[in-house]
Amino acid sequence: IKVYTNSEVVKVDGSIGNFKITVMRKPRYVNERCNLCGKCEEVCPVSVPDEYEYGIKKRKAIYLPYSGAYPERYVIDPNSCTFCGKCVEVCPVNAIDLNEKEGEISLNVGAIVMTLGHDEYEPAIGEYGYGLSKNVITLSQLKRYLSDDGPTKGELLVNGTKPKNIVFISCVGSLGTTPHANQYCSRTCCMAALSEMLHLKSKYPDANIFYVHKDIRVYGRDEKLYWEAIDNLIKFVRFDEPPKVSIDGNKTFVDVYESTLQERILIPADLVVLVTGMTPIKEVDAVRSLFKVGCGGDGFLKELHLKLNPVESLTGGIFLAGTATGPKSVAESIIAGSAAAVKASILLAKDHIEVEPLIAEVDESKCSGCGICVSICPFNAISMQKREDGTRYSKIDPLLCEGCGTCVAACPSAAIQQYGYKDKQIIPQILAVFGR
Repeated sequence: IKVYTNSEVVKVDGSIGNFKITVMRKPRYVNERCNLCGKCEEVCPVSVPDEYEYGIKKRKAIYLPYSGAYPERYVIDPNSCTFCGKCVEVCPVNAIDLNEKEGEISLNVGAIVMTLGHDEYEPAIGEYGYGLSKNVITLSQLKRYLSDDGPTKGELLVNGTKPKNIVFISCVGSLGTTPHANQYCSRTCCMAALSEMLHLKSKYPDANIFYVHKDIRVYGRDEKLYWEAIDNLIKFVRFDEPPKVSIDGNKTFVDVYESTLQERILIPADLVVLVTGMTPIKEVDAVRSLFKVGCGGDGFLKELHLKLNPVESLTGGIFLAGTATGPKSVAESIIAGSAAAVKASILLAKDHIEVEPLIAEVDESKCSGCGICVSICPFNAISMQKREDGTRYSKIDPLLCEGCGTCVAACPSAAIQQYGYKDKQIIPQILAVFGR
């Protein structure tokens, strides 16, 4: 197994069984000789907000990304580094090369497994008070506060004291709760929120915790989290209309109409935690175009068939796993990843590749080169070629074509026919039934 970190796929050619991939490997500036002594970090004059800690603390331009990062060695952020060379001077093992350049790597592979991950929904400034007060944070930020290796070493302090009233607001960025929100449910947010509430209750037993939710969706073994939350006296507040968060100095209030009690409730909050959903990665359109895979209306990559082919893409030989196809829990992502790996292994273990026999074929002499078939093919199996006289014609890749027949119906020149359904096969059948 070869792992290329800090690298990006920039070109994909070929088809199932014979993909040609170009990878741009970006410089780390620190090689494998690094012994993690930390002297480079000590002398670095540049400090910037630490993205991993959500800007809660700062890091240097040369830094360890996070505990457990692979490879376990320092890396230089070229966007913040001044390349002053102080780190080079103090490195005892000469592990730093500020002149390292990016380079291309060519790979020839039979199958591809896409595990893109996801982005976290970023609330707009003012959405539930986010960005207007340090007392309004996201669930991911809360997790970093409560982590033993986090910026506060596991202690949660608001204005220097332990919070008494903590309000969680669910479905932030999901189920259309705000103008910027997505319409889909992120599925795992309720379970993640309940888990952190129970963590808070065990750490701060006297804290009053409210879960302001539109709906609660916990399933499988994680349903026990809901009953544990009830046993720990976590207060559930249900809404139909999104709650309003008001900030008055150091005081924060959550105003919500409780749909079960049918009355308005004003909750004073020392801390408001926004339970944000999952969104496709920002680069999803570029990635989709590069690998020639489809996407659904929610922006996530689309599987070939939700039930029958949940880890296969529209393009043969390319498999999808994890949250590339939509919100999933860690367990579900592992299951999908395992399934995709097995599918790819089965493909590569064969001596030959089985393809759809009833595919389409282009009669070059009839093709006008209009390109309509190229634009509508859902499998990206058609490309335009040039004749010697400079005119164009379309060509179908038999390894990519799935025989859907879309191009046959759309061709204005009747230049495309499909095996098993050619005019010379269909017309005699019609005449035999209905006569001339």
